[in-house]
This record gives sequence, structure tokens and C-alpha cells, in this order.
Amino acid sequence: MLQALRPTNRLASGVATLFTIWALFLFPDGDAYAKAHVGLYMAITAIGVIFCLLHLRSAAITVTVIVNGAFVIFFSPVRC
Repeated sequence: MLQALRPTNRLASGVATLFTIWALFLFPDGDAYAKAHVGLYMAITAIGVIFCLLHLRSAAITVTVIVNGAFVIFFSPVRC
């Protein structure tokens, strides 16, 4: 059973990374409403994915850390 769930963990981290990169590259395009839409889309989609992965806690936590970590770092007012 563990061998069957390992690909799901890898897929979750890969898709979350690609989704986050794609969303953050879309952010500079458009006006303030488009930027707000990208942020909202990123948050709502991450919540939906985390909810769907609820029964595989390690994949849900991986998606949470990747998406929310990038979200917080990108949208924080202080950038290094």
C-alpha cells in the first residue's frame, strides 16, 4: 500500500510546484483586478487540492507548504 501512495506524494509536490510557478509568473501581467484574481485563484485552488488530499496527509502537507510558502514569500511586503 505504501508503494502505491508514493507516486501520489511525488505527483502532488510536482504539480504544486508547477502550479505555483505558473501562478506567480502570471501575476505581473494585467491590472490590479487581474492580480487579485491570480491571488484568489491560487488560494482557492490550493484549498481545494488540500481538501481532496485530506486522506493522504503527507501529500496534503506537501502541497500546503509549497503553495502557501511561496504565496507568503511572494506577497510579503519585505523582499530580500
